[in-house]
Amino acid sequence: MKHNWKNVLLVVLLILMLAGCSGSKVSVKVKSAEIVETLEAYLNMLYYPVDSEATLAGTETGGFAIAFSDYDIIRIVLDAKFTNFSGPKESDSDKQKQAVLEMLISSATFSIGEKTEKVIYALQPKTTSTSASDATLFYLIPKGTPLADLKLTFDGAELGDPSYSLTFTDFK
Repeated sequence: MKHNWKNVLLVVLLILMLAGCSGSKVSVKVKSAEIVETLEAYLNMLYYPVDSEATLAGTETGGFAIAFSDYDIIRIVLDAKFTNFSGPKESDSDKQKQAVLEMLISSATFSIGEKTEKVIYALQPKTTSTSASDATLFYLIPKGTPLADLKLTFDGAELGDPSYSLTFTDFK
């Protein structure tokens, strides 16, 4: 009788262990995705040149606010877990945060209808070597674009799991 309970316990433990290992260790959670009037830029941001006239103004926090006359700004704040990071190992260093941000940008595709748009600014996440929190991406859309036309897709292969993908369309 004692022998049967040990076998049952072993089977239960094995099932629990397999269930814990079967899920993807890669994920992206979009915390917010909304139109903002301006973006506040700082030194720890990645900047990508934009062919549009921008208005700049200093802010009380030492950054500068940027607005575009012909475009709305989409701000996307996200958390991510990944397994494919081979960048700097110094946890939470600026170099590591920069490398994680670049990996997230390369895994993201933002589109308006069938047209793909590039990120214009990106704010470093709070991070460790396997996750990022509050990474922020900024994109431009022509004023008046219906939010239903917007789509953000993440490629899990870039993050370490080719079977993972996320398509987000709930823009505000």
